[in-house]
Amino acid sequence: MTASVKVRFFGQLKRIIGREDLQLEVKPSLKLSDLLKMLADEFKEFRKIADDENKFRALHLIFIDGVDVEILGGLNAPVYPGATVDIVPVGHGG
Repeated sequence: MTASVKVRFFGQLKRIIGREDLQLEVKPSLKLSDLLKMLADEFKEFRKIADDENKFRALHLIFIDGVDVEILGGLNAPVYPGATVDIVPVGHGG
């Protein structure tokens, strides 16, 4: 059984992906790390979000239904069916 998750992109990620959001069909028992791996397989930019030890790099903020994933368990945070995941680059120019 699969479910749908919406992933929204902000800043330069919109340009890299070529759109503001994606609707993905995923398994109901999805973790954030699984979702990021799916995206990294399709988009090289996502390989930069977490390092080899699955620690976040300070280049992106990620929210699940508006809540910072650091509060929800980091890369182990569950992504439930119907969730919206926002990926926001924090880099900016002056």
